[in-house]
Amino acid sequence: MPRLSPTMKQRKFVKRYIETGSPKQAALDAYNTTPKTASVLGNNILQSPTVRKYLYDCLENQGLTDKKIARKLDDIMEAGTTKEALSKSTPALAFKILQEANKIKDNYPVERRQIETRNAHINIDVKGKTEMQLTEMLEKLSTELSTFKKLVTDTKAREAEIV
Repeated sequence: MPRLSPTMKQRKFVKRYIETGSPKQAALDAYNTTPKTASVLGNNILQSPTVRKYLYDCLENQGLTDKKIARKLDDIMEAGTTKEALSKSTPALAFKILQEANKIKDNYPVERRQIETRNAHINIDVKGKTEMQLTEMLEKLSTELSTFKKLVTDTKAREAEIV
């Protein structure tokens, strides 16, 4: 049976996650862990139903509701690139802030999160590698790219069905 209320460490994790937007940093701050394991730990903690509910409750209490996000997105779309809007902020910056808010509130479909995760795994270090190692890395990257393309194509197909 899942816990009904978060532990003290989970509450600290949520507080730091809201402040930083980083599950890794929140795990480092709330748990006695190494930077190497903090990323995995932070993402695992976010999967807990108890932690998710507590996170959503905290965000709602701070005024970050789905309605507010939608309203702000409407404001950005209506403001466009007028001089007044650009003097306060750029539309790209405002949109990025809303993207981050939607990530925290988990408003992206699973497919979108998988695409974002795939982007993070493309960086490779080729210094000091043998030709055989580079060939293996290239083959692996090629396989990853094929998987990524299929995921994007499938996601676009699902979005087209919805529209």
